[in-house]
Amino acid sequence: MKETFSFLLFLFIGVLSPLVAQEITPIKDTYALPVETIITIEGVINSPDYGFNHGQFFLQDATGGLNVFFPNVGGEQGAITNYDEGDTVRIQGQTGSFAQVIQIEPRSISNGIEIIGNSDEIPAPILITASDLDIDSEYQGMRVEIKGVTLNRATEWPTTRISSSSGTNVSARVDGKDFVIRIDRGQSFFDGSSIPEEPFTLIGILSRFNNDVQIYPFFEGDIFQETTTNTFEALKLDNNIKIYPNPVVETITLEVLPQAGTVDRVVLFDLLGRTVAQYGKLNARNQTLSLPLPQSVQAGQYFLSVWTENGIRASKLMAIER
Repeated sequence: MKETFSFLLFLFIGVLSPLVAQEITPIKDTYALPVETIITIEGVINSPDYGFNHGQFFLQDATGGLNVFFPNVGGEQGAITNYDEGDTVRIQGQTGSFAQVIQIEPRSISNGIEIIGNSDEIPAPILITASDLDIDSEYQGMRVEIKGVTLNRATEWPTTRISSSSGTNVSARVDGKDFVIRIDRGQSFFDGSSIPEEPFTLIGILSRFNNDVQIYPFFEGDIFQETTTNTFEALKLDNNIKIYPNPVVETITLEVLPQAGTVDRVVLFDLLGRTVAQYGKLNARNQTLSLPLPQSVQAGQYFLSVWTENGIRASKLMAIER
């Protein structure tokens, strides 16, 4: 799912000194800075604008992730300036905190944030375990993946569209550790979806709200059932796209069903989020494609992202020696 961030043009008056050139601060370092420190950061937008009364999205670089907060603009407020997930941006603003979530508040839309790169590629998730579900985790603000998730109260799942507040919390557990799956109103694919079969793998942005650990799933492929089979059913994405065999040796077969719409691009990422193979300008609709793996692809686990006109689908894929 690709959403458009929309923000009204506005300016903080009398809050910050005039914009000046600054060194880029690694995102992980912002967590140790005092509130209202003026910094400049760069990173890739890894979520939609999930703000309700304010504009908000998450941003990550190679060192960490951070919440970006625009007070009284963006979210449900309206639009003239667009920021999309996958864009690389440079932001100058001041550090802040809400509900103990560290964030950056850009100086303004017009001169506090700058797009320096455009792409449809969002960072591949980092595989974590229950021990990483901590309010001070080094992975805060980043896309993560965790396996073996179960729901503590399945009745909390929003099977119908959320009609009040900015979202809903679903209590979940993995390896005996509780956390919250935060379903955003309007911007999460899972706002009004079926209760997932358990256990499942969860992908989303790791964050917190005061002392609660939260993971935000936004995109359609962010929740999928775990399986040990090697048939193409193991990689059947929302009954619209089939990928097989799994494990794969030399060639990925991608079967695009009519309801999937047009598939434009397929990208294979390694566990560190690096692109190891990509197939562009496919324009595939209701057909089966053969995607040969480059000789450089080694045996191991990968993430396969499929760009369709209806959004991004993602799944795991195992490669074995040739």
